[in-house]
Amino acid sequence: QREIDNYKIADFEGDRVKLKRTQEDFEAAATRYVGQVITDMRAEGADTKAIYDRIVSLYLNQPVLDVKSILSKTNNAYSTPLPIAYLAGMLARVKSTTTVLDPTGGNGMLVVTANPQNVTTIEIDPDRANNMRLMQIGNVIDGNAMEELANLRDQEVDVVLANPPFGSLPTAENIPSW
Repeated sequence: QREIDNYKIADFEGDRVKLKRTQEDFEAAATRYVGQVITDMRAEGADTKAIYDRIVSLYLNQPVLDVKSILSKTNNAYSTPLPIAYLAGMLARVKSTTTVLDPTGGNGMLVVTANPQNVTTIEIDPDRANNMRLMQIGNVIDGNAMEELANLRDQEVDVVLANPPFGSLPTAENIPSW
């Protein structure tokens, strides 16, 4: 039996909002934990594959985070699994000095390989934005990326990592090139 099963998350079934909030908080905590695992394993001299394997092991043993709320459905919010987020950071060659932008920050999963102080995120969901502040992400911008990107210059960051919302918009948007 897995340890997480002892917490009886199913008791929240009658309250979908509470269950979604619990899962969001778990996701943020898992992101923070995996960020520390990456830091510690790098300090111990572990290679990329060993770190990836550890993250996969953690991911396979976490509870299923599958609850959708009206807000998450409206925002087309789908989180990047931590093993994929780690690979994205590795493929982008994110180092401790790399400045990173995630225009759809979520709970900070895609920037898990970055130095939090060198990260700028934009997040439309106030609870997710607050989670990233609690994780001490350097610059968390509250708002819609479609509007807030106009206030950033591409010279301000080295790497952009994004898992943009996917789904149709209620109305067409005209977005200037960035």
